[in-house]
Amino acid sequence: MRGVVFATLGILLLLSLGALGDTVELENLFYEQSFGYSIRYPNDWIYTKPREFSVVFSGREETPAYRSTVAIENLLSAKVGGKYESVRAVVDAYKCELVTAAEDVCIHTSDYPAGDGYIAEFTYQGETLRQWRIVIARGNGNIFHTWAYASPIEQYDSYLPIARAMLDSWTLVGEEG
Repeated sequence: MRGVVFATLGILLLLSLGALGDTVELENLFYEQSFGYSIRYPNDWIYTKPREFSVVFSGREETPAYRSTVAIENLLSAKVGGKYESVRAVVDAYKCELVTAAEDVCIHTSDYPAGDGYIAEFTYQGETLRQWRIVIARGNGNIFHTWAYASPIEQYDSYLPIARAMLDSWTLVGEEG
């Protein structure tokens, strides 16, 4: 029993020391007024805009970080011509999309201070991935912002500090932010 206590304390000490040493530098700023937010990202990461009002950040193609992404998408609410009535409806739609497109899906639902979300593990095109997603509504309820971190499961924890730092830097701006 005593050995278990000391081993547990040692592990906790190592984890806390590791957390103190994990300083994530986010040198770059993504901001476009029409997107309604700003977010910081690492100097060695890039971004693409796969759709209107959607941006995906990742490491450069030749790096392992390329397979880990932080994605943000804006969706109109039903109040202004979109198809979603609530944050919960957006979360449910993402979960349904995931279950339809992937295999071996396991979804852990949690409430997050900034909105609703989930963490999911699933297999897509033969690769096991983990995804953390949250959805928030703007103050006026016209737009839902979705933020997601996804990565192959074997490198998820390695890039999680970057994803968390990016989430912490994410700031809604403009009217009703």
